[in-house]
Order: sequence, then C-alpha cells, then structure tokens
Amino acid sequence: MKCNKIILSGCSFFHEPFELESIKREIIPTYIKEFISDANNISDVDIHKLYYDYVSSGKIKNYRDFKLSKQLFKKFNKEVISFTKNGNSNDSILDDVINYLIENKKDTNNIIILGLTSPHRIRRYYDYNKKYIDIKPKWYDRSTDIMSNDYISDEDYKDIGKYYEIYLKYFYDTEEHIKTVNNKLNIIKFICKSNKHKLIIIDNLLFLFDDDKSKNYQNFVNRNKEHLFYFDENNFSWPKFIRSYDTGYGSQHPNSSDISILVDFLKKKLDID
Repeated sequence: MKCNKIILSGCSFFHEPFELESIKREIIPTYIKEFISDANNISDVDIHKLYYDYVSSGKIKNYRDFKLSKQLFKKFNKEVISFTKNGNSNDSILDDVINYLIENKKDTNNIIILGLTSPHRIRRYYDYNKKYIDIKPKWYDRSTDIMSNDYISDEDYKDIGKYYEIYLKYFYDTEEHIKTVNNKLNIIKFICKSNKHKLIIIDNLLFLFDDDKSKNYQNFVNRNKEHLFYFDENNFSWPKFIRSYDTGYGSQHPNSSDISILVDFLKKKLDID
C-alpha cells in the first residue's frame, strides 16, 4: 500500500498517554516503574505533582515523547498530520479532517486514522474569541467541561454550562448523533475514494454505553464496515482490545504501552510502502 502521509484525528485517547491512570494496571510502562515505587506512600494529590517534577527534572522520560503521533512517525517513517486534542468532540474530529482534505485536494494516497469519541460531546463557535470550543460532560460530578486553548471568563463558563445542560435535556439524541457522524464519514469516504486515501475508523468512546447488539451499533457497522479497524473478528473498539491483554484495565485513558501495542498492530495489519 502506498502512503504519503498519515492523518490522525481523535480525542485524548489519541492525543497523549495518561500514565498516572495506569498505576494499578497489569501493563505499566517500564520507564515509570521507578516513579511508582517512590510514589507508593504519598497521597493521590501529591502523585501528580511528583510525576511532573520527575518529568521536568529529566529523572524520567517525558510522556509526550510517547504520543501516538510520534510513535506512528517512528514506526512508519511518514509525515503525521495530527488533529488530536484532549476533549475533542466527533464534530471536531471529523470536521478538521474534512476541512484539511478540502484544502489539500491535490493530496493522494494518505492514510486517515479516526478515533471516534463520546456522542455527548459537541462543538460550538465561541464568539468571544472567534474560535470553536468543545463542550463535554464531567461524568463524575455531572458538571460541564469546556475545552479551549483560550481564555473563557467565569461568567461565560457558567452560561455555557447552563446551555449545555439544556442541550442534553431537550436536544441530545444518540441516534441522531450517529446519523450526523455517518453523514460526515460519507463526505470523507467520497474524498478518500477520489484521492486514493485509505480510511481507518477506530472506536475509542463512541459506543462506550451501547451494546454491540444495539440498533445504533449495528447501523454504524453496516454503513462503515469496510473502513473499521478490527482488532479481532468482531471488535473495532480500542478499549475492548486493551481489556483483552490487561484485565486490570477499565475504560481509562491508554498509557504509552497501549499506544506502542496499537502502533505495532497497525504496522502488522497495514502493508505500507
């Protein structure tokens, strides 16, 4: 398979490893084992400070060196265009790729890897800084999380939170969201066919709350089957794949070992020149 570039888009699962969520798992990145030994007897609050002290002092490697985009570059020796970001919605994941493909319509033979996320997240244009923001729920306290690289005032944050609560109560529907995702994927698939790109779709959080026998799941699979990246015969979910080799994994963010395993799996399944 010919490949000129790898285009990557997803949420935090694709953006960077979350090593601190892995301390009690079976699969622990080798480079942080010394840190874990030192951190065993301190509080959870202090663990984060100690970890970043270790990173900034050079005592352990920087976790950003193990990002998926960097590991893909090392493994495939291809330029990686990354649209990943913590908190990304499917709107952002798909729209960023669509916009890139339209703006670079002469590009051919790229591999596009999409990691689809929770359907509850939304993208909205924020007039104050003239940029898009992603809004998502904080499941642990039922509040609102707003992802932005720019300043948002406390007053605006509260107002946006109220807007998001109304959205979830009156306007959110999973089936409608999946329809929108499918429509945007159709645009990407059309461009891929015209420009000889290969599209790969991985489920990171899209069907976290859906059974694989649900109507939404089945409809999605039927419409996109040839582009789904199957880890085994029936599974295109990265979290489910991680559970297959680490029983200590729940649904937390992947660590750098998980990312290395994913990249090796992609290398094994993709015959790239």
